[in-house]
Amino acid sequence: QNPSGGKGAISAVLNACRVLPGESVAEYKSGLSALIQELGADTPLKVYLVENIHECILWIRRYRTQKHNAILKLVANLLLNRQPGRTPLERASSNHSQSDRIFQRLSSNPADPQIQALLEGASTTLASLQTEAITARSKELSSLDENIARQFKMLQGLQAEYERLENRKLKHAYLQLQVENLRRDLNAIEQHDPQAADRKSVV
Repeated sequence: QNPSGGKGAISAVLNACRVLPGESVAEYKSGLSALIQELGADTPLKVYLVENIHECILWIRRYRTQKHNAILKLVANLLLNRQPGRTPLERASSNHSQSDRIFQRLSSNPADPQIQALLEGASTTLASLQTEAITARSKELSSLDENIARQFKMLQGLQAEYERLENRKLKHAYLQLQVENLRRDLNAIEQHDPQAADRKSVV
């Protein structure tokens, strides 16, 4: 092993982080640095594998966030349009600023009194609106499920390659914990989304 080479690779990776607009560079570097340390990546090849493991985890989280937002944004729009007194023209045009405010409240606190008042005004429940939104967005959600499955498969392949490179099972439980957390989250999504079980399994 070449410690100096490993440090140089780590420095290069942390200086070339891959974040999307709106994401935190500091959080990316902190997460990658922690993963490198936990897995003991001390050569350029190991650092490269860990970087790609980190990327897979990030993309799975991004796709999960997309699924969450796709459902809640439609729920917010449905909730707004079902308020008493909304004309067909108002429903067709839809007030994005109002819908966005409802979306923000739903994201931060579904039990918000204003959300509860809107639900009462629309004579509906969040569970009913969520079911309707999931059905309406089924194609989009199915596509995201496939992307999650693809990244999950890549993650498992990278883990196997890292273990092969080490010529032994990983000493650290960090990566396995990440995989198990993702598996648990995906199972929770399937329980929340009745149609997820009919789509391609990600585990």
